Amino acid sequence: MLNIEELKKVGNDFELLVFDSISECIEYGDKPKSKGWKGKRESRCNDESFTGSKSWEESKKLATLGWKKGRELVNASLAAIFESGASELQAIENESFAVAGTHPNVPLFLAGEISNMYEAGNDNQNSANIIKLIIDIGASCSIDKKCIANRGAAVAALVDEIESTGKRCEIWTVENAQGSGSKTNVLHSLVCAKQSGEALDIDRVAFVIGHPSMLRRVLFSVLEVSPFADDSGYDVSYGRSIALRPEVIPNDSIYITLMKGNDGYRTPADAMKSIRKIYNNEASAKGLMEVSL
Repeated sequence: MLNIEELKKVGNDFELLVFDSISECIEYGDKPKSKGWKGKRESRCNDESFTGSKSWEESKKLATLGWKKGRELVNASLAAIFESGASELQAIENESFAVAGTHPNVPLFLAGEISNMYEAGNDNQNSANIIKLIIDIGASCSIDKKCIANRGAAVAALVDEIESTGKRCEIWTVENAQGSGSKTNVLHSLVCAKQSGEALDIDRVAFVIGHPSMLRRVLFSVLEVSPFADDSGYDVSYGRSIALRPEVIPNDSIYITLMKGNDGYRTPADAMKSIRKIYNNEASAKGLMEVSL
């Protein structure tokens, strides 16, 4: 997912943690804090104004069951473009399926549809039909939780729009926490929000890419339990979020860089404009599919 050799070239000590699902990430962060973690467990704080959730337990519930308010924010970003199942149905209408084929369409299979197999030569799972997104959810403590949520909803709405064309999106989030003070260690945490073969579950995806608790509880907890973070200054301020260098991003992936401030994300409409601009700049540079502005 990231170019390991390019990460090594920086010369900093680093660790790359890869979680194939939000559940796997939460299971990792749900462990006792590392013996070397000298600070408080801010992931368990009661500051809803900062984290967007009342407690660690509530954030785990949102991650597992889905963030319904995230769907409302998507609707605000693209009024009425996301209705239950709309993107999946639009995508399926552009394809044909059979009883036998190369592999199943997961939503049709789960729905009990007999003709759920992709026909040879009509496979929307080939690399040309998959858009790979890496969403950097790093944000400083000064960034407002509403702006984080608006940005996440805009990304989710963009995914919905792309998938309605018959393409499929693979979505990963990343946060790159650099040690505080004189430390240059970097902990890269990658979490899969959606595999290309999965239907778009907006309630679940919206939490991973847009709920403030994803960073300020779930990934804070990853730092608290990871031995890599011991004695590296993370327990003072949880490090500093830094962007990935272009060389680290695979050529077939679009990188939505971290938030550098609240500007451009104060309203759902502004967030949609900002995300589309970032997406199109990346897509144009790599010869990938662009979206209308």
